[in-house]
Amino acid sequence: MTRGKRARARQGRAERALREEIAWLREEIDLETRRAAQARAAAEQVAEAREQLAQERRLTARRLAPYAAEARRRAEGAIRTREQLKAVARKVRAVDEELTGAVGDSDSISEIQQAGVPVSFPGLHSSASDRYRQVWLNKRIGTPMPQRQLSLRGWIPDDVEENPDEFAGYAYTYPVDVTPQACWAWAIPPWMRIPTDESDAPELRTQFGAIGAGAPQRTIPDFPIGVPALRRDMLMMAPWRHLPLISHPGDALDLGYWYRRSTWAQDWHRDAEPVPMWLPAEHSSSFPAARALPDEVDLRLPFPAVFAVLSTPWRIDPHPDAGTHPLLSQHPLFMHARGRLGDDLMPPTLEEVLGRLQATGLTDRGDLPSPLEFLDRYGGYVEGVLLTADEHGVPGDDIAWCVVIYHPMGMPLGRITIPASRRHATWRQQVDNLIAGIALSCWHETTTLPARLTGKPRIGAATTDPGALHVIDIDATSPHRAHPDGEENGAAVRPHLRRGHWRHQRIGHERRERRWTWVRATAVHGGSAGRGQVYILRA
Repeated sequence: MTRGKRARARQGRAERALREEIAWLREEIDLETRRAAQARAAAEQVAEAREQLAQERRLTARRLAPYAAEARRRAEGAIRTREQLKAVARKVRAVDEELTGAVGDSDSISEIQQAGVPVSFPGLHSSASDRYRQVWLNKRIGTPMPQRQLSLRGWIPDDVEENPDEFAGYAYTYPVDVTPQACWAWAIPPWMRIPTDESDAPELRTQFGAIGAGAPQRTIPDFPIGVPALRRDMLMMAPWRHLPLISHPGDALDLGYWYRRSTWAQDWHRDAEPVPMWLPAEHSSSFPAARALPDEVDLRLPFPAVFAVLSTPWRIDPHPDAGTHPLLSQHPLFMHARGRLGDDLMPPTLEEVLGRLQATGLTDRGDLPSPLEFLDRYGGYVEGVLLTADEHGVPGDDIAWCVVIYHPMGMPLGRITIPASRRHATWRQQVDNLIAGIALSCWHETTTLPARLTGKPRIGAATTDPGALHVIDIDATSPHRAHPDGEENGAAVRPHLRRGHWRHQRIGHERRERRWTWVRATAVHGGSAGRGQVYILRA
């Protein structure tokens, strides 16, 4: 091989090595370029995720702000109440020490009883009758047990004859009694004034569209037992008992019983037999917030009288500055009169309630606030609405709001019905939306219902039973979603809650027919589901 050939061979090998190195460098550059692109895409995804998280946090903070404020308000109220109870406990201990040995002094016993404090003796069993207690005390100290005088002014009708037998028919009744005297005595909680006109809480009356004063009628027939049912295992043994912590459709029967008694006492549609129709939490809060249907939509209620039960009641916010009644600021007074009512305690008689109330010096019912004054000041909830219809199912104008009044300490003070005119109510749209939900939804009767007072459980569906509990059929009422969240018409939207609404959907053969179907509230792009929220009735 000549010198020239060797040089050309060396040059060829060098060029090949150089080309290989250039190719390797290009591969490295391409690899780094792809890695950089992936890193940029990951960084963009992280930035987008952070932005979505920040936006969701802002949305969540706005949604939770009212609940946080309410929780702080209740916590502050609980702290104040605890301090008040501690002060009262200290006073009671001091009084108890001063009253040591008072068992032998009838004057001391009389003073204690006049103050509303129950008296017990170590040698006498707590279940002893009043007559036995009187005989025992007379033998022990030589004087009969002193009696406390109670005023019945305002707690019985004005035209009741003044004799012990007539008075006893009211004073010794329980809330669950079905006599005309009991229905009258407990129609309005004893710690509230019976309204005599429509001047109390005028703004609230306008919002309800209330008609009439809301007082019980003087003449009340016997309450029909079993219409609606009162369960043997009921928890709501009095109209001021709180709802169970875990709601159940069967609670609608208990609510229906107490609200039916209220309308019965006010002579509002006594011949009606409301059918309870239970709405779950999502529909209770979504129906009133939906857009109103066109006027030409023909709505028909399935029964002449319907009790629309809201498993998540509509809230009526309190107005701390509302009302000028001086006693509304003394809310511990009414909690004392209400007393404690737990699962193991029977409701008191009217005499026992009046004993606690009049021990504070309030002997005239006319000095107390009315139910609507309580509701305006303390707030409450709408647990249901009684709806009426004609023989063809066309919704009528007569409705009745089923309202529970709450105490600032978080316990119910009583349940009342407010007869109203639908067309005159400020909250008419919410009621109309509720009627649309009842009329256009699919319903089914529960297969097994709780026992009645007779102890005979109702098994199976009975179309002739006016007290049959109806529950909404969610799957039949709401269609399946045709589009994934946020992908309708190819549009990309930010995370949000799409509220429930009615859709005029094509159905049937070749989709020639149409019907109104309910589209449930939907979380779009990871937005908050919003189900179970509390709907607030605003002015």
